[in-house]
Amino acid sequence: MSRISDLASNTALVQILLNTQKSLHTLGKQVASEKAADDYMTISQNSERLVNIENTRDSLQSYMKANDIAGFRLDLQMTAIDSLDSELRNFRDELGSLRMHDAYDETSITNVQKMAFDRLKSMEAYLNLDINGRYVFAGSRTDTQPVSFGLTTLAALQDTYDGARVTFPTSRDAHLERMSLSEDDLNENTVHIDSSNFLQFRQDSDGVATNAGSSTIRATSALFSNLSVGATISVTNTADNNGTYTVESLSSDGTTVTVKTEMLADETLPGAVATEAGAAGVTFLLEDSSTLTPGGNITFDATNRTITDDAAAGLFAGFSAGDFVTVSGSASNNGTFRVDSVDASNNFITVTQHPTTVTLADGTTTVTNQDTGTLTFSRSGDTITAATAGAFSGVNAGEVITITGTDENDGTWTVGSVDATGTIITVESKKLTDEGLSGTTFFDLYSDTDIEFTAADRKIEIRQSGTANVVPNIFLGLDVGNTITIAGTGSNDGTFTITSISSDKSSVTVEEAIVDETDTDGATIADGQLTDEAGAGAVAFTLPSGSTLTNATTGNITFDQSSLTITAATASSLSGISVGDFVTVTGSTSNNGTYRVAANDGTTLTVEGSSYTSGTQMAFTDVGAAGTDTIQLQDTGGTAIEGAFRNLKAGETFTVSGTAAHDGTYTISSISDDGSTITVSEDITATATDTDGARVQVFAADGTISATPYYSGDSVTYTHRIDKDRNFEEELTAIDPAFEKAIRSMFMIAQGKFGTEGGLDQAANRHRIKEALSLVNSALDPMTEGRSNVAQVDNVTLAGTIEAGDQYTITVNGTSLTYSAVSGNSLNDIRDQLIALINATAAINGTVTATAGDDGGVRITADTAGTGFKTASYTTNGGVISDNSATAMNHTANYQAVDHGTAADGTKLTSNLESVTRIMGFRMELLKSTKTLHKNFVSFLNENVSEIEDADMLSVVTKLTDQARVLEAAYSALARIRQLSFHNYL
Repeated sequence: MSRISDLASNTALVQILLNTQKSLHTLGKQVASEKAADDYMTISQNSERLVNIENTRDSLQSYMKANDIAGFRLDLQMTAIDSLDSELRNFRDELGSLRMHDAYDETSITNVQKMAFDRLKSMEAYLNLDINGRYVFAGSRTDTQPVSFGLTTLAALQDTYDGARVTFPTSRDAHLERMSLSEDDLNENTVHIDSSNFLQFRQDSDGVATNAGSSTIRATSALFSNLSVGATISVTNTADNNGTYTVESLSSDGTTVTVKTEMLADETLPGAVATEAGAAGVTFLLEDSSTLTPGGNITFDATNRTITDDAAAGLFAGFSAGDFVTVSGSASNNGTFRVDSVDASNNFITVTQHPTTVTLADGTTTVTNQDTGTLTFSRSGDTITAATAGAFSGVNAGEVITITGTDENDGTWTVGSVDATGTIITVESKKLTDEGLSGTTFFDLYSDTDIEFTAADRKIEIRQSGTANVVPNIFLGLDVGNTITIAGTGSNDGTFTITSISSDKSSVTVEEAIVDETDTDGATIADGQLTDEAGAGAVAFTLPSGSTLTNATTGNITFDQSSLTITAATASSLSGISVGDFVTVTGSTSNNGTYRVAANDGTTLTVEGSSYTSGTQMAFTDVGAAGTDTIQLQDTGGTAIEGAFRNLKAGETFTVSGTAAHDGTYTISSISDDGSTITVSEDITATATDTDGARVQVFAADGTISATPYYSGDSVTYTHRIDKDRNFEEELTAIDPAFEKAIRSMFMIAQGKFGTEGGLDQAANRHRIKEALSLVNSALDPMTEGRSNVAQVDNVTLAGTIEAGDQYTITVNGTSLTYSAVSGNSLNDIRDQLIALINATAAINGTVTATAGDDGGVRITADTAGTGFKTASYTTNGGVISDNSATAMNHTANYQAVDHGTAADGTKLTSNLESVTRIMGFRMELLKSTKTLHKNFVSFLNENVSEIEDADMLSVVTKLTDQARVLEAAYSALARIRQLSFHNYL
């Protein structure tokens, strides 16, 4: 062996080299990355602390990003609110100026209406602002444009809302009404019923054309229960009644809407009493719509203006001065008269011709019945006809006329046209057309029907007795695969599975074999209605109130066909449903539909199955007086058939045909509990049972009734979390009362064209300015919320040297009251005289009360808080010294409180732009301060992370240099050692 080094020393040197290289590599990475390590293992002692710090930092950064988005959304909302606030204040100023100056000329009205329309367009744009397609005023429905007023032009708005016959909703509930009805969904899939025909339109609800008319829309069920009075509804898909209407009232049972209409009443107003002796056949129509028929002839006396009962039988007992009576059947005196007096024996009345006047649009031209002669008003023709030719020659189409002195037709009317002779005015009317009172049927029941079984095609068909005419809708609500059970036939009793159903629902084909047979003596066809279904987890029940029970309340639902039961998993969760209620099931696999509850123990509903009985008879019973007689459906044995009339309503009319003596139209006064018997309002004169086929029909028409609000978003409140400990609710949407009140006010002003019956220039409509101003104030200023009515107080200060002939005048609401001074009068004397004049003047009595003011002047106070008045004053010098003055100043402004509505929980809707701005500003400041806090804390955390993760570059570079020298020395030493050999020393 010649070398000195051994294996051990060589290995040791190599290990030193490798460790030094590794250290150099690590230090090189630290220099390149400026990090102490590239994994947590290398810094294991600090890794847990580092992970916690990084998690906290990352969480804060997530909050910062979310808060930046929320802040941008708030900035956008605040920008919109600030702009709206400015525009609303300008609008308010314009309204205030209009009202203060009584400026109702065309330019002033047109300008304010144009401003209202422009502000509406602006509001629509601002409330539809979005961030990347996410609408900021739509609630949680951020992908839906929230606001649409449907505005194109001001003229188009006024065509819809004419301000007279269709008026914009004045309450929040009516403004935001949402509904859509196209069928009677409470009577879907019900035997004898076509639920698509569910509406009856009546031009005149009481059918009497001689009194004020009201048009109604009646539904076959309580479909209007939740509709708001004042709402605007649209009627479409009807034959004659499509249009837009204002809801004037609702019936207590929720079936009938009375819409705002305008129509003349049939009325004839004679110019004077004409002498006519011994007139036969005369009748008198009284104010309660009853007719009085004399027992003898009637004499009319023009001189004494009397109408006398020739029979002297006290015909006019019960008449009172001021009553109106309409005469018909006479030769020359048909028309309406006002009763001035009744003689003690009640044999004659003294009457006065109607002092009827027609005032033209300019307010000064008046046509009286002395100009027109007898006036005839016609509802069907919408006409006012004068007996004197040319009496209306000064009237033009489009003008507004005001009629006074009639019994039924006083009011303001818009002239549609005037005939060429100037004798007949046709007015613009708003009324429904009778529809759904005949023709198509809602309810159609035939008695004494046959069941035809045909073996060849396994068909079961319902027919009218003894004919091949089918009866539709008997198998309504069934589906292919359902089973029916038939009993009472000669050869075809059993259970059958449906394989097909005819389009008119009069027949089915079945899977099982049947025998040819025509059953004429009565059988029953029963449908289990429910299908077995266990543990249904998505079922919801819609109740008659419109509320919904969901799975969260009821638990899973089990349907049982054999027992006709619906059972909830949660005990007593169905206790709010009453026997007789119709409940609608949705979300099931096989049992969606509407059911009538027969029994309920709180957990299990027993529902009524569907059953049809053929071979029936109709029993008419004369119980006694009208209102007690009955009609009952029976089987051939005389047993009442339960449920036959259950789906009808009291107040509905129905028609009976096919009987020997009882055909006619009847009105339902009540229905028996088991639904087999109707009590009618009319008198059934003879008891009889029809056994050979009668038909009962309730007529109705199809159509759609809808109300669509301007808002399409939702009112869901969602929470924005600022950090783990703090959050705020984001609830501001385009239906916030601050916005809704402003929108309502502007629509109220924009409706109605100038010069028309609904225009703001008309005295009857100027109240809209005050109401709109109140709404705008409420939308802008919290000071108007919660205030009670405030009585206006004006002070008139009197001054000057009093001389005989000096005149002091105070004007209240246009009535001027003047006192002329006499020698010796003082200012206090004049004050007292003016106070006495004001308080004694009938024209303003009840409007204001005058008292002595604290300053020695006259204090004028409104008698009714919230009802304002206008005061002016001036003097006229009658003496030598001209220093007299009377100065009127407002001391306390009138304020009329307005109820702006309540929320669902009954709280007042007091939101306004000022409070909204304050809340939004607080949230923006909260986000701003939180952002600063988070930013500072993240910086602090980053410093801590840096201390752990970042390398000390001076130390690392120094170590790197040192290690490089070590490595170089190691290589050098290894080379020297490897050169050592005994050969070199021998």
